Amino acid sequence: MIRYERAKSEDYASLMAMMKEHAGDYIETTLRLMGISEDRFFELFKETGDTYNIYFDNRFAGFYWIEKREEILHIHGIVLHETFQGKGIGKRVFRDLEAAYKTRVKSMELGVHKSNEKALRFYERNGFEIHKTLDELNFLILRKPLSQQ
Repeated sequence: MIRYERAKSEDYASLMAMMKEHAGDYIETTLRLMGISEDRFFELFKETGDTYNIYFDNRFAGFYWIEKREEILHIHGIVLHETFQGKGIGKRVFRDLEAAYKTRVKSMELGVHKSNEKALRFYERNGFEIHKTLDELNFLILRKPLSQQ
């Protein structure tokens, strides 16, 4: 069983550490190219959008960070501990976000580093398509249209 709980202020330091553990190379390079310090990124992480802890069978599995931007739900990240990957949790998170936002936004969007081929394949299997390329950051922006009802 999967459940979500809004992250508390005391969760953010460990969530940031987890994000750096799983995507540190991408984050470091991107922040440098964008001219943003790690401290500023941490502040943005705490202040921007909403972050939810993911629990699988009552065990902390990871988190997701989202932000509603007018008619787009931007997914800043879904981060799962390695032991919880491959169990359908990421797919379920996408399905649950789609169900929760399909009448409130036109699409879901996320960015992925070009070298992260495993993630790119996962996103494409879940209905995301390349929308834009940010060559200067080595990133792809993917979108998935949501049905309006």
